[in-house]
Amino acid sequence: MAIEPLNIEATTHTPLVNFNPELSVYEISGRAMYDDVQHVHNQTIKWIDENLKQIKTSVSLHIKMKYVDSSATKMLSILLSKFEDAYISGQSINVRWYYNVEDEDIISLGEKFISTKKLPIEMIGVVNE
Repeated sequence: MAIEPLNIEATTHTPLVNFNPELSVYEISGRAMYDDVQHVHNQTIKWIDENLKQIKTSVSLHIKMKYVDSSATKMLSILLSKFEDAYISGQSINVRWYYNVEDEDIISLGEKFISTKKLPIEMIGVVNE
């Protein structure tokens, strides 16, 4: 049975979430502000809990955040912990953390996750995205 993709459109306060195992696409991008991001977080965690361990191919999660407030940072950490658990259990997972080279906050957040998660996270700088 095929895994249903998760596609949540971005708004001005919530990120795009596109998890499509059939196309090997796993992306979170945009802005995340707590008051508006809770429903996105809940749907995303539910999808991960129900589906991540069923995926037999490599998972490359692309994170392209433009803004993450402090409350949404905690939600992103919880989400990465789910991927970390699967990685520790032997699943092939890597994370690509894209950041604007001038955005110290997003750079710092990516570096924090590199130091706190037992998960391969690659930092990829982009100019003026």
